[in-house]
Amino acid sequence: MSSKTATATAVSYFIAVPGDDQASGIFGIGTTDDAAVQDAYAQSNSRPPAVIANDDGTWHVSTDTCEDNQFSDESEARAYAIQKGFIGRECTERLYRHIEAHGCDASRFRWTKTPAGLDDLDIDQEQLVAAVAEVEAGFEGNTSQAEWSAGTALVDAHDYVDAYVVDDEAVDGDLREALAEGTQLRTAADVAVRDLILAEISERVAA
Repeated sequence: MSSKTATATAVSYFIAVPGDDQASGIFGIGTTDDAAVQDAYAQSNSRPPAVIANDDGTWHVSTDTCEDNQFSDESEARAYAIQKGFIGRECTERLYRHIEAHGCDASRFRWTKTPAGLDDLDIDQEQLVAAVAEVEAGFEGNTSQAEWSAGTALVDAHDYVDAYVVDDEAVDGDLREALAEGTQLRTAADVAVRDLILAEISERVAA
């Protein structure tokens, strides 16, 4: 499932990671590159490295760790500052939503890359497909589609995953357990079902 669909609003999502060790963790999120970076500094109670010109034509980079490295070239100083600060990277909505709900603690979730290069939740895609299929089957007998609205679609999706998968004892127990509250698969399923609801709303409006 993509973070952007024909029925979703055109919003991008970003994470902020360390410039010099990008695999070490996620420190902030935002709907713009800059917002994610600013969130990371706020969450870590730190400030961006400062690139400062010296009177003798050299440059130095000042950081929160009291480093004060000297450079003869401004571009080298700025490249070093980027390494010592946070940088933003575009991510999927489901990764953004999971961090938004559960925090940036990387010990609590795994992330990977999509084929398109976006940071994404690392989930079992077969389980996701199975969960969405169960909800789609539940929709066959659902009569509330006319009441769906885009504003409540994500909340409604969460309820439908509960009703048609988690609380349905006829569904495979391993899948139900994998979709427990707070799991990354649950976040991905909620977003995927939300997209189904948005698609239905879009078709209804176009009719």
